Amino acid sequence: MICSIDLIMALVAQTDHNIESFTGAAIIQTIVNNNTIIKYKASLYFGYENKKAVTRVIDIDKEVFFALPKALDEYLNNEVLTKSDIFTLGKVTGKVTGKVTPTNTKTITINTKTIPTKTNTSFDFKSYGEDEPLARELVEYRKQLGKKLKTDFGLNGVIREIKKTAMSLNKSELEIKEYMMSNEWLTAKLDYFKNFNTPSADVQTMGAK
Repeated sequence: MICSIDLIMALVAQTDHNIESFTGAAIIQTIVNNNTIIKYKASLYFGYENKKAVTRVIDIDKEVFFALPKALDEYLNNEVLTKSDIFTLGKVTGKVTGKVTPTNTKTITINTKTIPTKTNTSFDFKSYGEDEPLARELVEYRKQLGKKLKTDFGLNGVIREIKKTAMSLNKSELEIKEYMMSNEWLTAKLDYFKNFNTPSADVQTMGAK
């Protein structure tokens, strides 16, 4: 079990910024090599410099990827009560080399360029129950596509399509979600998956959803 405060501090320690400047984060999951390799990254936010949002992107492992949403929520609510601005991910330039885990203390400095946008606060992610991590990821994913989800009705619709398609194809929701994202689709309608065929890799579902 990773302590939320320790996890956030460990991630910030991988950057050239101090924990006092930390304002929020987003997680990114990508698939390469014909859907056989999954990479996990975190975008850490540190406010503004010269009217531009400051972002640092680092590699994280699978355990940190799934633990970060809850850790971030607990940290911001319990440790940073006076900070309300969490910045969303824009287009980031710059490259990070090397694998970073919570126990790795190597400092990584990168140059980034972001398009600052405030987080949409209309979503009550807690109300999604075990689907909360998926809901948060879908909101960030659609922002990166420039096609924001604006209501819980729309977000629930995408989640329902993922579940419906996964059940129809006898696939995990994670496989359906990742295939949707790899094609940059806005949703996961069953008709889109006529040519869907993934390797028989050992893929874990998110919370048995």
